[in-house]
Amino acid sequence: MGTLNEHTLTEYWRTLKHKQVEKNEILPLFLIHDGPPFATGNPHYGHLLNMTIKDIVTRYKRMTGYHVPRNFGWDTHGLPIEMEIEKRLNLKSKQDIEEYGIDKYCDACREIVLECVDSWGDTYSRMACGPINDFYITMNNTYIQGVWSVFNELFTKGLIYQGYKVM
Repeated sequence: MGTLNEHTLTEYWRTLKHKQVEKNEILPLFLIHDGPPFATGNPHYGHLLNMTIKDIVTRYKRMTGYHVPRNFGWDTHGLPIEMEIEKRLNLKSKQDIEEYGIDKYCDACREIVLECVDSWGDTYSRMACGPINDFYITMNNTYIQGVWSVFNELFTKGLIYQGYKVM
C-alpha cells in the first residue's frame, strides 16, 4: 500500500469499495439512495452523522450477502438555492430578479449548485463511503424527466388525486 497517509488510505478505500461493489453484482439487491442533501453548502457534522449511519447500514447489508450500490445525489431545486443566490446577488424582490434577468438568475442558481459537489465528493471519499463517480443532481433533465415519467405513470393508473386538508 506504500506510505500510509490520508490520500493513500482514501485511494485504497475507494479502490477496495469499487471492487467490492462489482464483485457483489450477482447477489440480491439492497438499494439505498444517499441524500439528497441540499447543494447549498459544504458538509457539516449533521451530514457526517447521517452519512455514518447510512454507511453502517450498507456495510452490514453487504456483509450479510447483498449487492449494495450507492446512489449519491444532490437536491438542487427550490427555496434554499434561490435564497442563497438572492443573498449573493443582493436581490430583494421578484422585480429585482426580473431586472437581473431570469436566464442569468437560473444560470447563477445552476453554478452555485456545482460549487459544492467537489467538497461533498471529497468528504464521502475521506469517510470511505464512496465511490461517487456516478451521482445524480436533481437539476439534470434526465432526472427531471424521470420524475415526470413516474408521476405520469401514477396519474395514468389513477393513483394521483386532488385532495384537501385543513391547515
